[in-house]
Amino acid sequence: VRCEAFTGQYFVNLLCGVLEHLKLDHAMCIGNATDGASNMQGQYKGFSALMAAQSPTHVHMWCYAHILNLVLADTTQSVIESGSLFNLLNDIAVFIKKSYHRVNLWEKQTHEKARWSNM
Repeated sequence: VRCEAFTGQYFVNLLCGVLEHLKLDHAMCIGNATDGASNMQGQYKGFSALMAAQSPTHVHMWCYAHILNLVLADTTQSVIESGSLFNLLNDIAVFIKKSYHRVNLWEKQTHEKARWSNM
């Protein structure tokens, strides 16, 4: 199905046209699941509101796949930032390990701090 506009009314007309082509009564549609876009959720001109006006038993649900996608996107962003920190720490460790002089300085510094913290 080609989509040429993005308004709630356009989607209602498009759906009704497809249902008529399939010889299905659009008033028998009991519900829909959409994302949170205004053309879907709008109180007056949104797809869900317009569908509910045509079918009194119509139920709207949020699309849980879309909600999960939003949650994963937010979580991934946090993980990416954490990953950047661990990559930086790994780069520092590699930098220190590649030089005996730096390893000796590291061991001296950490040994001295450990000795003072035990007192």
